[in-house]
Amino acid sequence: MGFNLRVIMHVLGILLTVLALCWILLNTSYYATLLTLTILLSLQVTALIRYVHGTNRELVRFLAAVKYADFSQSFLSPKKSTSFRELGRAFDEVIERLRSTRSDKEAQAAYLLAFVQHLPIAVLALDASGKILISNTALRRLLGRTADLNHLSQIEAFNPTLAGAITRLQAGQEQSLTLTRGHDTLHLKLSCTLLRAGGRQQKLVSIQNIQGELETRELEAWQNLIRVMAHEIMNSITPITSLSETAQHFIREGSRLIRQDGGDLKVGELSTLLEDAGSAVSTIGQRGKGLLRFVESYRTLSRLPQPLPAAFRVLDLFQALEKLMAEQARALQVDFRLSCNPQNLQVVADAAQLEQALINLIKNAFEALAGVSQAQLLVAASMGDLGAVNIEVRDNGCGIAPENMDSIFIPFFTTKRGGSGIGMSVVRQIVRLNGGKISVVSELNKGTTIKLVF
Repeated sequence: MGFNLRVIMHVLGILLTVLALCWILLNTSYYATLLTLTILLSLQVTALIRYVHGTNRELVRFLAAVKYADFSQSFLSPKKSTSFRELGRAFDEVIERLRSTRSDKEAQAAYLLAFVQHLPIAVLALDASGKILISNTALRRLLGRTADLNHLSQIEAFNPTLAGAITRLQAGQEQSLTLTRGHDTLHLKLSCTLLRAGGRQQKLVSIQNIQGELETRELEAWQNLIRVMAHEIMNSITPITSLSETAQHFIREGSRLIRQDGGDLKVGELSTLLEDAGSAVSTIGQRGKGLLRFVESYRTLSRLPQPLPAAFRVLDLFQALEKLMAEQARALQVDFRLSCNPQNLQVVADAAQLEQALINLIKNAFEALAGVSQAQLLVAASMGDLGAVNIEVRDNGCGIAPENMDSIFIPFFTTKRGGSGIGMSVVRQIVRLNGGKISVVSELNKGTTIKLVF
């Protein structure tokens, strides 16, 4: 029986009972019957209310199940009418959609958790109270733990410095740490980002052990240095060895001439031998001086003084450079220009060291511009992103060959005849000591741009 018919029957029953009550009340004095009909009317009204409220109770039960994510429930309407069956089907579709969505999110969360667990970089997420919400296997391996991490205090027990760095780290910041664990030294790089989940702000921190990378780069640096030093030393030792053998030969020949023919000296031949021997010894001396210059260059590279940074106007520096280099530029027929925008631009660095670095770069540019028609060299300073100061040295010279780009900062590497190979190495060391960065963009036969950022 449908819901509407049941309601009509309930209402008709109530009406008949009311009519009977009125008739008995007006025409008889059957008080017992009157009481019975009053009780019956109360029961009929109560039954109608309960019947109508049954759907409401089912709705409350259904929505409570949805509220607490109990998607195993379905809407069970006690009414058999078409409208309630459609309502039940609609609610069941909603439940099925929510169940499917939750399954997808659970699968996605499980995938992401597995992904985080297999990352080679240590990762942890923690809230403002220090409670660790996520930690992966790499973090536990780094800390030498097998059990899960629940609070930052557990990391503090391992190393207070690491825990303090995690606490102080802000969104977008990076920090390097060197820690000692037993007999091992750990070089760590920390990065941080903030995210909001469930209405709570969480800090996501990645901790990367860069010890292996540092060792690899250090080994590569030593190999490059040894390769260049060996090349330079062999270039000097080989002719020295050959010339010393030649000098010994001339001396032996001279001794033989003195002893032969009963001591009768052949002055002309002896003089020629001695001159040749002297020339060989002189060449050996020159190569020895070259080695001394090489060693002195190495000492210069390894003994740069610590900078004394102070704020100064870039325009003042450029004016000093113009006085120093303008004459050489005119002699080389180079269109040499300096530009500073804005003119009150200031940089914090060691002025003397930065001047030396720019002089080295300008001299390199002059050499690259040799033989170039309409040679141009521009040194420009400007304000960069986030208040950084950019200084560019730009020329339209011969450029740098692509195969040499990775070697230009290696000490003693040079492609110039008679070059020391320490100019660019000194420039990079000066820039880094003053807290800056250096980058090079070059195209063969079109020019080079070297950018310093402070």
